[in-house]
Amino acid sequence: MYWNESDYDYVTAIWQDAPDVTDTEYSAYMEASNALCVAYAPALSEGAEIPTNYRMAEVYWAMHLWAGTRADANGSMGAPDYSIPVARYDLKAQDLLRPKSSALRRLR
Repeated sequence: MYWNESDYDYVTAIWQDAPDVTDTEYSAYMEASNALCVAYAPALSEGAEIPTNYRMAEVYWAMHLWAGTRADANGSMGAPDYSIPVARYDLKAQDLLRPKSSALRRLR
């Protein structure tokens, strides 16, 4: 089970390649992503509604897992002459779950 299980439209709005993934792969990526998010995110109180940033982080982490399976040994995708580095969606997911705060920003 994962947070976005009943909202496929929300997931595909963020992860445009999701329709190209088989149903089995999709579920596997989303469940693994959810496990990573639950382990990393601050715990929510029992019965609390899942915040939007948690739901978005789950999608980003699934995108990261998916892209990692498509990347070569150098972390890039595409033909050798036209390869691009795979985006680090896991870092975006972590930022959504535990936003960085700076003591200098609080001085304003």
